[in-house]
Order: sequence, then C-alpha cells, then structure tokens
Amino acid sequence: MNIGVDLGTTYTKIAFFNQEGQLEQFRYPVPPNDHPYVPTAVAYHTRNQHQIISIGEAARSDAVNEEGSVFCENMKMLLPLKQEVDWKQHGWTANASPFQVMRDYLNYLLRESEHSFERRHGSIRRMVVSVPELWQRQTNVGAEALRQILVDDLQLPVDHLQSEPVCAAAYYIWHAKPDLSHPLHLLICDMGGGTFDMVLCRVSKTAHRYTIRVLDFHGSGQSGLGSAGVAFDQHVVRKVYQKSAKKFDPLDPEVVEDILAFEKVKLEKHHEAKRRFEQYDDPDLIDTPFYRWKRKYKITIDEVRESFSSIRTGMTKVIDELVNRARQQEWPIDRVVLVGGFSQFPLVEEAILDCLGIQDANDRRLDQTTLNNDQRFYAVSRGAALIANECVQIEEYYPHTLELLIHRQRPTLDQLALQIVEAGRMLAGRLQPYYAQRDGKDVIIDVQQQTYGKLPVQLRLMGTGTPIGLETSMTEFPPPGRYRVGVLVDRANLGILVFDPVSGGTQCHYPLGNISPEMPIEEA
Repeated sequence: MNIGVDLGTTYTKIAFFNQEGQLEQFRYPVPPNDHPYVPTAVAYHTRNQHQIISIGEAARSDAVNEEGSVFCENMKMLLPLKQEVDWKQHGWTANASPFQVMRDYLNYLLRESEHSFERRHGSIRRMVVSVPELWQRQTNVGAEALRQILVDDLQLPVDHLQSEPVCAAAYYIWHAKPDLSHPLHLLICDMGGGTFDMVLCRVSKTAHRYTIRVLDFHGSGQSGLGSAGVAFDQHVVRKVYQKSAKKFDPLDPEVVEDILAFEKVKLEKHHEAKRRFEQYDDPDLIDTPFYRWKRKYKITIDEVRESFSSIRTGMTKVIDELVNRARQQEWPIDRVVLVGGFSQFPLVEEAILDCLGIQDANDRRLDQTTLNNDQRFYAVSRGAALIANECVQIEEYYPHTLELLIHRQRPTLDQLALQIVEAGRMLAGRLQPYYAQRDGKDVIIDVQQQTYGKLPVQLRLMGTGTPIGLETSMTEFPPPGRYRVGVLVDRANLGILVFDPVSGGTQCHYPLGNISPEMPIEEA
C-alpha cells in the first residue's frame, strides 16, 4: 500500500488508493465513531500501575476525563526546537520531549495500535509525508527529526518528505486538470491549524506526467502558531473569558476543553459563517451571537473580526512579500488555490483575495469551483498519496551552492575550493552523486594513509554572510586510493559525502546531517 500522510499541527490525514482505484481517506479508529482525520494529539495516564497511551479523539477525551492525564498537542511545530527551555516557552509541560510524543503518535496511528493503518489495511510499502515548506528551504531541523522518527526509529518506508503546499498543488492539477498547453503559474495558499504557507510553482505536462517546479515560497514556520487556526481558536476563547473576567490559562484542562469545543463548532459552521458574513451590514445582526458553544459561551461578529485581526496582519505580510518578489522576477500568477482546514473560514479567504486584489468571483485567477471545502481540507494528504503512487512528478531544485574544499599536503597550497552544486540545480532524490569538477572533468584526489583526525575534504555551503563548513560525524579516512568526491542529498535535505573509488570498489559514505541550516541564503 502506498500512502500519503498530511501530518498537520491540529489534524493528521492519511490518503490512499482503494481497491476500486479511488482516493480514500483513512478513518480512525473504526466505524461508526470514526473520522477521516485524526487530531494530532497524545494523552498519557496511569491505570493499574501501567501507562496508557491514547491518540486522537481518545486523547482529547482522556485529557478531560482521566485524572492526572498528561495531554500533548502542537508537538509537530516544536520538532525544530532542541532545548527544553524552548519547548516550555511554547507551553510544553510533558516530561517526554516533543520528539518522543510524536514518535508515540505516529507509531500508534500507523503501526502499533489495533486500529492502526497497517493493522487494518496491510503493510505500507511506500509513503510520502508532508512537512512545512520552510522545513525544506531554510530550517531543516524539523524534517531531520521527523525523518529520524519515521525511518530510523519506526522503520517505515518513507519515500521522501514533501512540502505541504506542493502536495496540495499535486492534488489540484490531478483533480482539476487545468489547461496546460502552456505552463501554468499556480499560487497555493495553505492555511492550516499551525502555519500559513504560500508556494508559487510552475506546472507543466509532458506526454506521461505532470511536473511541478517550485519558484518561490513564503512561510512562517514555528511562528505560524501565532497566525493560523490554533491561534484564532485561542483568541476567541480568550475574548469570551475577558467578558466574564475569567482567567485564561492555555494549560488549564478546562480552557483546553473550551478551545476544543469551539474548534468543533467552528468546523461545523463554516458554511453558515460565510452566509452570515455576507449579511454583515444588516443592523439586526450586529449584536446577534455569531458562534455559540457549550450553552454558556457566545461571541458576536465584530468580536470574531477583532479576534482575527492579528492573524490577518501576519497573513498580509506573507502575501505582500511573496507577490512583490514574483513581480520582480516577472512571474505571473495565473491561478490561486486555497487549501488547508482553516482556509474554509470566510475571513481567511477574504484576507487572501483582498491582498491579491481579487474583488470579483469571475477573476480569471480564482478557481473556487474545482476545490470545495472538503477537498481543500484533504488536498495535502491526497496530493501526498498521488506523489507516493507516482501520479505526479515533483521537480525539486536546491536553493544553495555547495563548494568542495580539498585539503592538500603542499607547502604553497593547503586547500582548493571547487564548486560542486550550483544553486538552482535539481538535487534531492538523485540516484547518483554530484561530483566535483574542474574544466568539465571530475576531480580525482589521492588519499594516503593519514594519522590526524580530519578528512581530506569538506563541504562548504555558500550563502549570504560567512560560508558555513559542513563537518561529517566521522573522521575515519577511506582506504588509500584515488577517488572522485561527490555529494548525495535526500528529499529531506540530509546530505551524504561520497568517496567513489576510480578503479571500482565500495563507495565510502559520510553523513553530513542537515545541509540547509537556518540562515539567510541566496536563492537560485
């Protein structure tokens, strides 16, 4: 079974092709109490001196009903953070790290529990997992941590990690089948529970497949927790608490329950909310409760807009910066597609269209008829499944330049710098390394028996500011001989330094870890 996983901040969705050849969403745990999405949440509690782990809706229920339970969510967005002090700044209270909690969640969802995907649908042969676009472009620590959980710890057959908006683009072109007689410039606006990401990509079609090339992106990464669905839910509950002079503590179980209750009402009322926003000028509706939940909370339309205002400000900044860069590069925006669970919320759609100057539903850039609210919600998981099943081909272009530093044992020259990867080249997923070349020929280096602890070569990442040397985690030399030296990079931007013997034999591999550190980098 080849599957696509949309590992969301709030909800996780899994898509796969069923026996009838149709895309289907995995339902967890089992009918009739199932949903085609699973809250990205874990709860721990002790029963009869045994630790009990629950995930999804069961975890949310245990957080409220099981005394002494520890409830964990938003762990995905904490994966890039390595220190406990940083986790606590974002409200993390569990003894286990976000890394450990995410491992438990994915293990139970995909493999371990009686309701897991593999227990109900068979072994996973190949999977594509979505990640924030920012994780692939600038700060890769989160992707590296996630890959370790999936591949090293759980031994799952991950083909690669792919950006969420690119997965959504894959689903859109497969579902909508737009006219691709000429390349289509597609702007994907992905508003989820934890992040707001945008990708501008160029879509084309060959005789046998669709191809997508990412031209530019903008995303908020960890700071997205302040500019997406999770933040809005908290703003609304904080607002109603203020009216009753009630203390708002996001770690209080009662507050967590109230936020989850509002989130459920919000999701159920998207269609009604859109109709009521359209009637906003009706004076009879100004003071009418816009949302009601738990029989004791209510909020008006003006209070809803006020709760959304800071999120709109963050969205506007992201959109304006990306659109301005697109204009400078003379890239058109032919089509705008909204995806993600929170994109269904009317004020999100209104903010995006206003920033893009789209006032009329007939604007040629807007194609709302092809993706309804349900399809927006599942677009990322379905796109990941399409990529896993090779229905759509993704072209990924590395944004950095890598130089190879060859250390020489000469009195007059101690190192030689050679470009090995130029920014803008397709890199991730290649079966063969890129080799260092000079004057169009591979550079051959001689390795002799060494007695000190540095490899005879290093990689250097070139960007703005001071170049960064990329050290290997190993210092053992390859056996004496003549080698070509190259670099392999997987789809999570994890690098491998390769010594390839000229006369044949076994390649020597040296892990480099993340080769896309969090720093300003010159894009292609």
